Amino acid sequence: MVKEFVNKRFVEAVEHLIATKVVKNKKSFAQSVGISSSKLSEMLKLRMNVGVDVLKYLFEKYGVRYEFIFDGTLPILKNEEVENEFVPNRFPAHPKQIKETILVATQDSSENRTIPMINYKAAANFTTGFQSQEFFEDLPPISLPRHLMQGGEYRCLQITGDSMHPTVYDQDWVICRRLEPYETTFRLDNIYVVVSDSRGINLKRLQKKTDKEGNEILQCLSDNPEHAPFELEPEDVLEIWKVEFKFSDHLHNENEVIYHKLTGIETELASLKNQFGYN
Repeated sequence: MVKEFVNKRFVEAVEHLIATKVVKNKKSFAQSVGISSSKLSEMLKLRMNVGVDVLKYLFEKYGVRYEFIFDGTLPILKNEEVENEFVPNRFPAHPKQIKETILVATQDSSENRTIPMINYKAAANFTTGFQSQEFFEDLPPISLPRHLMQGGEYRCLQITGDSMHPTVYDQDWVICRRLEPYETTFRLDNIYVVVSDSRGINLKRLQKKTDKEGNEILQCLSDNPEHAPFELEPEDVLEIWKVEFKFSDHLHNENEVIYHKLTGIETELASLKNQFGYN
């Protein structure tokens, strides 16, 4: 599991223990797991990785679930039930587990984040569920300064096809962040990579809708009007990634293209007016 995920969920777990009065405060928690308050503070500010010994206390002493720390699956504590607001109609409703833990390096020697670049050939293996350390190590990485990125897991994917033209072109690259299970709000002014059993990897805009039976479904929309929207059931969704950046060698002036199209239409209209003697 990527360290940023574990660190972030550790923070959530500690805050939850305090909010539910399992522990009195941060100081008492630090004392109970055998670390200093200053060290805990660094962990809670995501400036220090949480250690294995601390996680062991978290699991054994406080009953925090392994599944929450390593997968994000609620509830946080073993003796809790999942709150109703998290259960129905989540996307992904219950993401299928990757069959091998990914241990991708997350920073270079300058402490910049490194992101695996998955081209259109490697993408075919991305959906198999057999991703391995070797799979990612064989891919070229791209580095970005830490201040440009949130915590979490990132991938850089090469896009094929024209369904998102003119926003994203064929062979462009997008840098995307994997959404956590609780990130269930999708905005039409954002673009997402949806990984599903039935359709593989798709770059789309997303909108939640309700079908005739009252079940929530995910509508996938293209920017290119020649590509019809399609819908996905919650159980079909494996992963959802939000596009944060793109880079491209397509530098078309879309305004100029529109201008030439309008000029052509005006010329045709003028020709028709002349044919019918309309001035």
